[in-house]
Amino acid sequence: MTIRQEERHHGVVILRLMREISNEMPSARFAVNTGRGRSSYSIKGRVLDTEGVPLEFAIGLFIKSSNKRLSPWSYSFHKSHQDELLELKRRHGEAFIVFVNGDDGIACVDFDVFKKILDETHEEQEWVRISRKPKQNYRVAGNDGRLDKPLPRNSFPVVISEYFKSLISDT
Repeated sequence: MTIRQEERHHGVVILRLMREISNEMPSARFAVNTGRGRSSYSIKGRVLDTEGVPLEFAIGLFIKSSNKRLSPWSYSFHKSHQDELLELKRRHGEAFIVFVNGDDGIACVDFDVFKKILDETHEEQEWVRISRKPKQNYRVAGNDGRLDKPLPRNSFPVVISEYFKSLISDT
């Protein structure tokens, strides 16, 4: 069976995420499950609190990838993609959208930030564009707006592990 480029991109996202959250929360156990579509996943975690009571938490993960070598990278979001993202958010309480930008790196935003560039109205097809000049961070724009601040190049997978840690510390 041949290995698709998409599978390679998804693999690097999952590998880097698992490595980060395992290092940051060594006593937690995580599982990855595929979602409804080819681009979505559920990441479920479990850790024991100080009294030995299990705490469970999860996020939705939606991965888009581009094979293009250089900036800008463009991503299409069909209505079904956005509907699936909304379903992930509702099911898990949070969803992250991950953009694999060729060989350059990975950008990541949470659901609320994503809604600043593609709003609540899911059109048949919309777009997100990520660009980066040399030695700068990622700039993100979409059909419905753009982010005011650039995304740091090293924000993925840290933004997700910090989210998981905040769930644990809030309990």
